[in-house]
Amino acid sequence: MYKECRVSIIIPVRNVEKYIEEAIKSIFSQTYENIEIIVINDNSLDNTEALLADLSKQDSRLKVYSACGKGKVAAFNQGWALCSGDYVFLFAGDDILPPQSIEKRVALFSGNVDVATGKIKSFSNNKKYDGIVYPKKDAPNLSGGAAGFTRLFAEKIFPIPEQLPNEDIWTSLHIKFFAREIKWTREIILLYRIHENNSMGFGVDFDKKNEIIGSRNKAYLLFLEKYKLNLSDKDVRSLSARISAENLRKNGKLLGLLFFKELSIKDRLANISLASKATYRVRVALEKYLAGR
Repeated sequence: MYKECRVSIIIPVRNVEKYIEEAIKSIFSQTYENIEIIVINDNSLDNTEALLADLSKQDSRLKVYSACGKGKVAAFNQGWALCSGDYVFLFAGDDILPPQSIEKRVALFSGNVDVATGKIKSFSNNKKYDGIVYPKKDAPNLSGGAAGFTRLFAEKIFPIPEQLPNEDIWTSLHIKFFAREIKWTREIILLYRIHENNSMGFGVDFDKKNEIIGSRNKAYLLFLEKYKLNLSDKDVRSLSARISAENLRKNGKLLGLLFFKELSIKDRLANISLASKATYRVRVALEKYLAGR
């Protein structure tokens, strides 16, 4: 029976004293009890470490470790090396798991299902970013925090290249190209907190956003370099187009992006909106409507 399977929840944290207690207690209260919670404290300078120590006394399933490396991805890799679960879920120390989130996803695993996921919903003190469902359309969310993996599939994802700032694109590429089967629920299985320190840089100026997007998009090149011989010609062309589009975007080549037919119109417009200060101002003004598309 699926409840006999252990779920490993890996959580890298850094300076999340405002949020960590609510995040961890949302896991403690899950109906699915056969879990291990592995927290990697990435050199927090605030009260995060002390709060985690208190929380670990409340529930023996919580294990807290000091980071061996530096950064979010290194912490995820460390957590992966320590975990023992049949299924692996990724989580953030500032988010919240709704009731039954783990149980609903674990119940989806059977046969060739490598990935179980659902939808996520944002919450924020800033009304502009509050209450957005990702994605809005009838489709699953494939980001790291939403998706749960079988251990066998996680072995393909890890280790994540530590030159990347986060895991999202790397994990979603593995799902897109290698998952045998994905099952998902239309219910919200993750509450995603948007605040001033999010790694996605909501509301930051153009130069900072350009830096963030450039760092994240390195995942396409690293993925192609690793798997080029394992992918079809069509898939190689698709990834190569993403890489070429990123070069156009970071160099502000708006016309080049507009007529870049290897990408869909939606993807071209998304890249254009992040390619110059002027188009980025428009994006920020419309962000509430564009998010979760």
